[in-house]
Amino acid sequence: MLEMDRVQLLESEEKQQDEGNIEDTFDFKWRCLVALISILFFLMSFDCDLVLASAYFEREMYHEFSLTISITVTASLVIGSLSTFWIIQNSSTKKSPPGIRYVLCILTRFPMSGLARDADVLSRWIIKIGDGDQGKFLQINREARTLRLYDALIGNVAQFLLQGYFYITKFKEIDAYLNFLYCMSVISSFVIVVWSVTTYTSSSDRDRALAAVPDNNKGDNNTTKGLATTLLDIFSNRTFLILFLLSNVIFVATFLVFSWTTSHNYNYN
Repeated sequence: MLEMDRVQLLESEEKQQDEGNIEDTFDFKWRCLVALISILFFLMSFDCDLVLASAYFEREMYHEFSLTISITVTASLVIGSLSTFWIIQNSSTKKSPPGIRYVLCILTRFPMSGLARDADVLSRWIIKIGDGDQGKFLQINREARTLRLYDALIGNVAQFLLQGYFYITKFKEIDAYLNFLYCMSVISSFVIVVWSVTTYTSSSDRDRALAAVPDNNKGDNNTTKGLATTLLDIFSNRTFLILFLLSNVIFVATFLVFSWTTSHNYNYN
């Protein structure tokens, strides 16, 4: 009788372990799927903004062109700066000095750092190395979702408000093609903001659930935060405040440069 109970206990433990492995595998694949969809959304929104800026320039709408392209450049510079800072910070613990490959890696990743981080997550799905080093994978995923969120809050929110305002005020003055680009830019920016906030919240809850240690006396710990609490944590974060101030400075500088360049070109013509 005791032998049967011991066998049943071992089978129960093996089943729980298998279920845990299945859950870990699903969690890994879920994060990689989020990275893949984020890459597609980023390319869609980035291309829409560039095509819209080009349409503005062709129609000699230089003020609209300067505002649109300045937001795109600002978001790229700010996110690239944060990503580069993290890379340098992580590599500072290594004893070997950085080489040419390290410098080239930073320079090539800088313009689209958010895309590169999501590509890092996705590459671990393709080459099947996600389960080998869970801590490293979670760190890469954490950096990817943070860059994705900051890029959405700094770049896509601004584009959504700007292009929405242009669409409302210039609806009767623009042609059908520009009208289509307005709609695509507004919709893609809105989708990316919702997607970034949702995936950031969900992924953060999963990380807290993995790190939480259940207390048998108090029951399971609550590791889920509401959307409002998550947004308050983000906006009160020192890193976000620094990036927000930096983005304003970069935006003003780039807008002045593009405005001066386009006005000089207009006066020349």
